[in-house]
Amino acid sequence: MTKRLRVSDVALFLFIVIYALHVETVIGKAAVGISKPSYTEQYGSRVTLHCRITPDPRYPNVYVFWRKKISGRLVSIKKGQGKEGMTQENPSLIINYAKFDDSGQYICYGTDQTSTVNSPTISLTIIGDPAIEVDQSKYEVIYGRSVTLRVSIQSNKENPPVRKVFWKLNNNGVVKTIDSDTKKISGNSIENPSLTIQTVTTSEAGNFTCFATHDRGTAISKTIIVQVIGDVPNVRVEKKMYESVYGEDVTINCIVIADPPIIGVYWERVQNGIKTIINRDSVGYRGSSSTDPSLTIIYNTKTHIGTYRCFATNVVGASVSGSTTLHVIGDKPTVTTTSSILNANFGDSVTIECIVHAIPTPRKIYWKKRINNHTSTMSINKECPGISGSSIETPSLTINYATPVNEGYYSCFVENAAGVTESKPVNLIVLACNYLKGINNKYPYKNRIDVPELSVLLQPLIISAGLDVTLKCSIRAVPPAVEVYWQRNTNDHQTIIKSSSLNINGSTVGHPSLTIRKASVSMSGEYTCITRNPVGTGRSLPTILKVEQVRNTRSSPGSQSSNQYPIIDVAKDHYKVVYGSAVTLVTSIRSNEKYPARKVFWQLYNNGVVMTIDSETKGVYGNSIDNSSLTIQKVTTSEAGNFTCFVVHDMGIARSKLIVIEVIGDLPSIEIEQKQYASVYGEDITLNCNVKADPAITDVYWERVQNETSMIINQGSVGVQGITPQNPSLIIISITDMQIGKYRCFASNAVGTSGSESMSLDVIGGKPTPKITKIYWYKKINSQSHVTFIYAGFPGMSGSTVETPSLTIKSGTPANNGTYSCVAENIVGITGSESVILIVRAAIPEVIVPQTPLTVEAGVDVTLNCDVKSIPSATEVYWERKTNNSTTIINRNSLQAEGSTVNNPSLTIQSASVSMSGKYTCIAKNPVGTDYGVETVLNVLESLSDIVNNESDDDDSVVMEAVFGTIGAIAALGTMIGGFITCHCKRREDRQPGIYVYCAISR
Repeated sequence: MTKRLRVSDVALFLFIVIYALHVETVIGKAAVGISKPSYTEQYGSRVTLHCRITPDPRYPNVYVFWRKKISGRLVSIKKGQGKEGMTQENPSLIINYAKFDDSGQYICYGTDQTSTVNSPTISLTIIGDPAIEVDQSKYEVIYGRSVTLRVSIQSNKENPPVRKVFWKLNNNGVVKTIDSDTKKISGNSIENPSLTIQTVTTSEAGNFTCFATHDRGTAISKTIIVQVIGDVPNVRVEKKMYESVYGEDVTINCIVIADPPIIGVYWERVQNGIKTIINRDSVGYRGSSSTDPSLTIIYNTKTHIGTYRCFATNVVGASVSGSTTLHVIGDKPTVTTTSSILNANFGDSVTIECIVHAIPTPRKIYWKKRINNHTSTMSINKECPGISGSSIETPSLTINYATPVNEGYYSCFVENAAGVTESKPVNLIVLACNYLKGINNKYPYKNRIDVPELSVLLQPLIISAGLDVTLKCSIRAVPPAVEVYWQRNTNDHQTIIKSSSLNINGSTVGHPSLTIRKASVSMSGEYTCITRNPVGTGRSLPTILKVEQVRNTRSSPGSQSSNQYPIIDVAKDHYKVVYGSAVTLVTSIRSNEKYPARKVFWQLYNNGVVMTIDSETKGVYGNSIDNSSLTIQKVTTSEAGNFTCFVVHDMGIARSKLIVIEVIGDLPSIEIEQKQYASVYGEDITLNCNVKADPAITDVYWERVQNETSMIINQGSVGVQGITPQNPSLIIISITDMQIGKYRCFASNAVGTSGSESMSLDVIGGKPTPKITKIYWYKKINSQSHVTFIYAGFPGMSGSTVETPSLTIKSGTPANNGTYSCVAENIVGITGSESVILIVRAAIPEVIVPQTPLTVEAGVDVTLNCDVKSIPSATEVYWERKTNNSTTIINRNSLQAEGSTVNNPSLTIQSASVSMSGKYTCIAKNPVGTDYGVETVLNVLESLSDIVNNESDDDDSVVMEAVFGTIGAIAALGTMIGGFITCHCKRREDRQPGIYVYCAISR
């Protein structure tokens, strides 16, 4: 029979179970229980604070959380950061790594939809000695940067206090102790145990450990690894061989990969076994710097041939590239001419050939001229007027218009980076070509250049009025004539007659004879033929023409009747005409059928000369029955005068009233500003010529008379400017003795040619000293034939200018050694100074260190002496330590190190440890190079006294003898008062027999 369970029985059972689990339960709510109210756990252990949740069956989902009492406040605990559990499935609080600050009071909570319940308070106590917590186990630090190794010391009130904090570094087997006295660090104290290293170098790479000393022992942190990012530079050259043209720039490429970045670059050149150091301050070079390690040679010459290596340095150390070789090709130019004598026709264009072969390419080409071994010369370049060529593109010299003033000896000069070469001289002779008929070519000297020669008939010529007459003129001119005209002199009045004059034929270069159509009595007079060529103007002797009047058989009618005979109406009776322009004399005829006009002609009365103008007269039109007006196409002074129009009819001749033509214009008027000029040799000078002309001038030339020899100078002449209608003045470029003489200015217009008064020109100074136009220097090395040209702006130098001719080398190095000469150039020529030999006293540093090994006791300071002698001054000093095939760089930034600077090259190691034993090398650098001192051996022992005590009595006696025997050497070590000397001797089987004494100096 089954007994029915009562409600009272169930309640009693639940009470018993809940009491056993320490569960506070309210019927109808979730329940929270704990295993025990307090825990005591060890520091660093895994701790579980047990908690049980019994949900209300009606609300099975329960949210679990924990709180901790901190400063009287309940603070919720978040899951993570070493805290686990706190879920409905596992409501207990799990602390993975218990620390002292985890001690305290905790409460477990459960929350469902209707209420929140909590456990009783649980007390947790963490016990143990002080501990060191490491924030990060590995640091990667860029060389030269700072780093902080972060740690914290965990402790509670019950623990013994921390008395001291220090660190140790294991660097390639060398152990350094770092405490509060160590320089260049911060932190490392009880208040701040973290270690900050201000400048990290390879000496600080390794394993760091933090130590905290307390009354019961020493806490040790986990190892912290510091890895220094950086190494000596990786240096290489791009090519193993370079080839460059003499005088060009060449760049020898150096590729540097470095971390940390490089701080210095220099190059080494080996030529004939001699080493030369090249740095960024060396003259004639660019680059060789941290930003541009490649080496650019400016204007390379034969002196730059050699084997080159690139050196690069960063704070870690120095590296060197492989070798590369530089070859230089090229030399001074080769300059030749085609002949030693060159004949040219006056007025022709003549070219003096200059053939150039040059590697490197020319950078300047010019010519020089001298006359009959005259010491003075004239420089000719492409800027000189009257010539072309004389340039790099066209080295030959072309004289556009040859005249006797161009005669002389011409030499072609070609300059490239290797030097200057002069050609053999070419003698230019200006001769006339055989222009005249009947002159045999084998008699060229009958055709010497001169003003034209003219010949006319000298006997008087008498003709009747109305007839045509020709005045013969023959011309012999070399060079050919450029202008022909005639001049008539009647009663001291001169009239210019040109081919354009009315009723005139001839008077041209091709037909110089003058033909006058229908001559009148008024045309009688003395006629002179005038001809001009580029040399000058020639005049014939006068020939006489007499025109006699013939009695007129035509009878004129009596007074005319306006109703019967033609009448001539004149529109205007006075005209003012500009010389050379056209004019129309307007008339009209009134006539009738009974007495029609049969013919029209005109007559001109010009200074007593009467000229008849009809339909056959050239240079006019109109002048007919249909158009009685007279149009003159080109008015000259021959057309100035009184004009009358005539009309022939059946009963006689009708005439108009007088019409006057006034010609505006005359021969040029020439004025000079002064009659005497003087100029300094080589300067430019202007001989002023002021021309007033109406009509305007069309041509200008000058005449120079020197030693009774006349010379024509026109716009095409070499070495002059001006001589144009716009600027008739004569500008002589770079005057020399050859320009001394008397000068006249000539100007021509349509009317004729006028000449100025004479002007004299002199050159001041018997032997002139013209102004300097260029300054440069050149340098030779070891009597080599090749030179280096140094101009203004040359890298690494200043001066070498006209204003500052001296040469300043900004930073002298052995690369500047050589023989220097200053060169000054002016219009006369080039002069070089005496040679100056420059020797730059410089060498790589001399590093002097004692060779005696040092043995010291651990914990004392020790100084490794180093003395550096350097010209120029050293720029860097550092040390290397070799230990167990490991090399460490030690500089002024390294920990536990002092000195290792330019001013104090010796190295002082603070609190030396056994691991610092090794071979030390002092290294010094200057702009010339790097030197390494001899190795110094340092032995650091735990205790020198123990070693001495372990020696035998016999050894002790030997030690004493050795000490007394070496007292002088000991004194030389400079022992300080208050210090002590520990000496120890022993026999070494691996060396020659004898006793070796090792002494250490300590404070």
